[in-house]
Amino acid sequence: MTDKFHFQEKQLTFDNAYKVLKLIKKWLYLQKNSQISLDLSRIDYIDSAGVAILVELKRITHVNLKKNLILKCSDQIMQMIGFYELEGLLEKSDE
Repeated sequence: MTDKFHFQEKQLTFDNAYKVLKLIKKWLYLQKNSQISLDLSRIDYIDSAGVAILVELKRITHVNLKKNLILKCSDQIMQMIGFYELEGLLEKSDE
């Protein structure tokens, strides 16, 4: 079973990075399942701070919580993940 977080914002940028990280971290620590999914398909713009947030969330779930984080990404996010060559680090969902 997978717990899923549906991200409602249209952008993941430096301007909202702290708020997003705080919100999702709080949600992550409440989850009981070993598989966690973030639905980021609504995001149409992400910058380097947004990518850093995704890497930090992956670190938190893997190291601190011992859980698997799967991302459902928009094309924009996949382009940025590819640009930073993070395809192997950030596991994506094909749902």
